[in-house]
Amino acid sequence: MRWMLGAMALGVAGTASADPQVIELPEDAWAQRTYLGASYGTSRWDVGFQNGLSTHPDTQAKKVWLGHDLRFAALELGWTSLGQVIQQGPGGLEGRLLSRGIGIDVLFKLPLGSVEPFVKVGRLWARTEQKGPLFATRLESYSTQDVQFGLGLNLKLGTHTMLRAEYGRYSMGNELGLGGVNAYTVGAAFRF
Repeated sequence: MRWMLGAMALGVAGTASADPQVIELPEDAWAQRTYLGASYGTSRWDVGFQNGLSTHPDTQAKKVWLGHDLRFAALELGWTSLGQVIQQGPGGLEGRLLSRGIGIDVLFKLPLGSVEPFVKVGRLWARTEQKGPLFATRLESYSTQDVQFGLGLNLKLGTHTMLRAEYGRYSMGNELGLGGVNAYTVGAAFRF
Protein backbone atom coordinates (compact mmCIF):
# COMPACT_ATOMS: atom_id res chain seq x y z
CA MET A 1 0.00 0.00 0.00
CA ARG A 2 2.83 2.33 0.85
CA TRP A 3 4.54 1.63 -2.43
CA MET A 4 1.26 2.47 -4.29
CA LEU A 5 0.95 5.81 -2.47
CA GLY A 6 4.60 6.57 -3.27
CA ALA A 7 4.08 5.72 -6.93
CA MET A 8 0.98 7.94 -7.09
CA ALA A 9 2.88 10.86 -5.48
CA LEU A 10 5.70 10.45 -8.02
CA GLY A 11 3.16 10.33 -10.86
CA VAL A 12 1.48 13.55 -9.71
CA ALA A 13 4.86 15.27 -9.34
CA GLY A 14 5.87 14.09 -12.81
CA THR A 15 2.62 15.35 -14.32
CA ALA A 16 3.01 18.76 -12.63
CA SER A 17 6.54 19.13 -13.96
CA ALA A 18 5.43 18.13 -17.45
CA ASP A 19 2.86 20.96 -17.66
CA PRO A 20 3.83 23.56 -20.28
CA GLN A 21 5.36 26.73 -18.87
CA VAL A 22 3.70 30.08 -19.56
CA ILE A 23 6.13 32.10 -21.64
CA GLU A 24 5.73 35.88 -21.54
CA LEU A 25 6.60 37.73 -24.70
CA PRO A 26 9.30 40.38 -24.29
CA GLU A 27 8.04 43.93 -24.52
CA ASP A 28 9.57 47.36 -24.70
CA ALA A 29 11.65 47.78 -21.56
CA TRP A 30 10.54 51.40 -21.30
CA ALA A 31 6.82 50.60 -21.49
CA GLN A 32 4.84 51.19 -18.29
CA ARG A 33 7.79 52.97 -16.66
CA THR A 34 8.22 56.22 -14.73
CA TYR A 35 11.17 58.46 -15.55
CA LEU A 36 12.74 61.76 -14.50
CA GLY A 37 14.51 64.02 -16.97
CA ALA A 38 16.14 67.40 -17.44
CA SER A 39 17.21 69.37 -20.48
CA TYR A 40 18.98 72.59 -21.37
CA GLY A 41 19.16 74.71 -24.49
CA THR A 42 18.29 78.03 -26.05
CA SER A 43 15.07 79.92 -26.63
CA ARG A 44 14.10 82.56 -29.14
CA TRP A 45 11.40 85.05 -28.14
CA ASP A 46 9.13 86.65 -30.72
CA VAL A 47 9.39 90.13 -29.25
CA GLY A 48 7.91 93.10 -31.08
CA PHE A 49 10.75 95.53 -31.74
CA GLN A 50 9.96 99.02 -30.49
CA ASN A 51 11.51 102.24 -31.74
CA GLY A 52 14.42 103.35 -29.59
CA LEU A 53 14.83 100.01 -27.82
CA SER A 54 17.70 97.56 -28.16
CA THR A 55 16.31 94.02 -27.79
CA HIS A 56 18.27 90.83 -27.07
CA PRO A 57 15.76 87.98 -27.54
CA ASP A 58 18.10 84.95 -27.50
CA THR A 59 18.33 83.30 -24.10
CA GLN A 60 18.52 80.06 -22.12
CA ALA A 61 15.82 77.41 -21.79
CA LYS A 62 15.72 74.84 -18.97
CA LYS A 63 13.31 72.00 -18.27
CA VAL A 64 12.75 69.34 -15.65
CA TRP A 65 10.05 66.71 -16.20
CA LEU A 66 8.52 63.63 -14.63
CA GLY A 67 6.92 61.18 -17.03
CA HIS A 68 5.10 57.89 -17.23
CA ASP A 69 5.76 55.90 -20.39
CA LEU A 70 3.33 53.67 -22.26
CA ARG A 71 4.05 51.93 -25.53
CA PHE A 72 2.80 54.57 -27.97
CA ALA A 73 2.25 57.51 -25.61
CA ALA A 74 3.59 59.15 -22.47
CA LEU A 75 2.26 61.63 -19.95
CA GLU A 76 4.65 64.26 -18.60
CA LEU A 77 4.46 66.92 -15.90
CA GLY A 78 7.24 69.47 -15.95
CA TRP A 79 8.71 72.82 -14.99
CA THR A 80 9.99 75.08 -17.77
CA SER A 81 12.09 78.23 -17.69
CA LEU A 82 12.15 80.09 -20.99
CA GLY A 83 14.79 82.49 -19.76
CA GLN A 84 14.65 86.24 -20.24
CA VAL A 85 14.75 89.01 -22.80
CA ILE A 86 16.71 92.16 -22.08
CA GLN A 87 15.59 95.48 -23.57
CA GLN A 88 17.58 98.70 -23.26
CA GLY A 89 16.17 102.15 -23.87
CA PRO A 90 17.44 105.74 -24.00
CA GLY A 91 19.54 106.86 -21.07
CA GLY A 92 20.62 103.32 -20.23
CA LEU A 93 17.24 102.26 -18.83
CA GLU A 94 16.94 98.49 -18.89
CA GLY A 95 14.06 96.08 -18.59
CA ARG A 96 13.84 92.30 -18.46
CA LEU A 97 11.10 89.87 -19.44
CA LEU A 98 11.36 86.56 -17.55
CA SER A 99 9.08 83.58 -18.03
CA ARG A 100 8.69 80.22 -16.32
CA GLY A 101 5.81 77.86 -15.72
CA ILE A 102 4.42 74.41 -15.08
CA GLY A 103 3.06 72.30 -17.92
CA ILE A 104 1.40 69.00 -18.60
CA ASP A 105 2.00 67.22 -21.92
CA VAL A 106 0.94 64.14 -23.83
CA LEU A 107 3.57 62.60 -26.09
CA PHE A 108 2.55 60.49 -29.07
CA LYS A 109 5.48 58.24 -29.97
CA LEU A 110 6.57 55.93 -32.74
CA PRO A 111 8.80 53.25 -31.13
CA LEU A 112 11.46 52.17 -33.64
CA GLY A 113 13.74 50.16 -31.41
CA SER A 114 16.13 52.47 -29.59
CA VAL A 115 15.06 55.50 -31.68
CA GLU A 116 11.71 57.07 -30.89
CA PRO A 117 10.37 60.18 -32.67
CA PHE A 118 7.49 61.95 -30.92
CA VAL A 119 4.97 64.77 -31.17
CA LYS A 120 4.02 66.59 -27.99
CA VAL A 121 0.93 68.64 -27.13
CA GLY A 122 -0.04 70.13 -23.81
CA ARG A 123 -0.82 73.18 -21.73
CA LEU A 124 1.57 75.56 -20.00
CA TRP A 125 0.64 77.68 -16.99
CA ALA A 126 3.30 80.39 -17.28
CA ARG A 127 4.13 83.52 -15.33
CA THR A 128 5.89 86.25 -17.26
CA GLU A 129 7.40 89.11 -15.26
CA GLN A 130 8.57 92.50 -16.44
CA LYS A 131 11.30 93.99 -14.28
CA GLY A 132 13.46 97.07 -14.39
CA PRO A 133 13.00 100.83 -14.72
CA LEU A 134 12.21 100.56 -18.43
CA PHE A 135 8.90 98.84 -17.53
CA ALA A 136 8.12 100.98 -14.48
CA THR A 137 4.77 102.09 -15.91
CA ARG A 138 3.87 98.74 -17.48
CA LEU A 139 2.36 95.48 -16.30
CA GLU A 140 4.61 93.82 -13.70
CA SER A 141 3.46 90.25 -14.25
CA TYR A 142 1.08 88.23 -16.37
CA SER A 143 -0.05 84.63 -16.14
CA THR A 144 -1.15 82.73 -19.20
CA GLN A 145 -2.60 79.31 -19.94
CA ASP A 146 -1.86 78.35 -23.50
CA VAL A 147 -1.42 75.32 -25.67
CA GLN A 148 2.15 74.26 -26.30
CA PHE A 149 3.41 71.80 -28.85
CA GLY A 150 6.70 70.22 -29.80
CA LEU A 151 8.60 67.70 -31.88
CA GLY A 152 11.47 65.58 -30.73
CA LEU A 153 13.51 62.42 -30.75
CA ASN A 154 14.28 60.03 -27.89
CA LEU A 155 17.34 57.80 -28.05
CA LYS A 156 17.24 54.91 -25.56
CA LEU A 157 20.57 53.79 -24.14
CA GLY A 158 19.72 50.53 -22.43
CA THR A 159 16.79 50.08 -20.07
CA HIS A 160 17.44 52.99 -17.70
CA THR A 161 18.77 55.95 -19.71
CA MET A 162 17.31 58.00 -22.54
CA LEU A 163 18.65 61.03 -24.42
CA ARG A 164 16.24 63.60 -25.86
CA ALA A 165 16.45 66.39 -28.47
CA GLU A 166 13.37 68.58 -28.68
CA TYR A 167 11.84 71.67 -30.27
CA GLY A 168 8.98 73.34 -28.39
CA ARG A 169 6.70 76.26 -29.24
CA TYR A 170 5.14 78.22 -26.37
CA SER A 171 2.50 80.92 -26.83
CA MET A 172 2.98 83.76 -24.35
CA GLY A 173 -0.18 85.80 -25.01
CA ASN A 174 -0.81 88.94 -27.01
CA GLU A 175 -1.27 91.06 -23.89
CA LEU A 176 2.51 91.42 -23.55
CA GLY A 177 3.12 91.94 -27.24
CA LEU A 178 4.78 88.53 -27.47
CA GLY A 179 3.86 86.11 -30.21
CA GLY A 180 5.54 83.16 -28.55
CA VAL A 181 8.80 81.46 -27.67
CA ASN A 182 10.66 78.79 -29.64
CA ALA A 183 12.81 76.54 -27.43
CA TYR A 184 15.50 74.09 -28.61
CA THR A 185 16.78 71.74 -25.91
CA VAL A 186 18.78 68.54 -25.38
CA GLY A 187 18.71 66.44 -22.25
CA ALA A 188 18.53 63.05 -20.62
CA ALA A 189 16.01 61.01 -18.62
CA PHE A 190 16.50 58.15 -16.17
CA ARG A 191 13.96 55.43 -15.57
CA PHE A 192 13.21 54.18 -12.05
